[in-house]
Amino acid sequence: MKSLREKRVNVLTLLGGVVNTCLGYQIATTPQWCDAHWPFCWDWSSYNIPLGIIVASIGLFMFIMAFRKGQRDYAEVFICPKCETALPFAEVPNEICPKCQTELEPLEGFYERHPELKDK
Repeated sequence: MKSLREKRVNVLTLLGGVVNTCLGYQIATTPQWCDAHWPFCWDWSSYNIPLGIIVASIGLFMFIMAFRKGQRDYAEVFICPKCETALPFAEVPNEICPKCQTELEPLEGFYERHPELKDK
């Protein structure tokens, strides 16, 4: 069973961070981009270094945010073992039931952990 406090990696944020970091490096090292399919070139030679640093910094920030501790899946659903009320994480960020003040458990696998509540 996965722990509620388990560190999660957001794959899209990780991918976006890697892409932005590589793009920032490309912008900083190549001041002029020409496309083979279009009849024009972009000349960024006057501001390619600052722009590359900014884009790469955004990419590094996204990369770090993908591995941050305490990241939660906001679509996760919890259930109270006392009153059996199911609540999404967005409504109970402290994982305490608002009705009976009991600590909530993840809905996934709840009835396997509590077979006595299954037939109610």
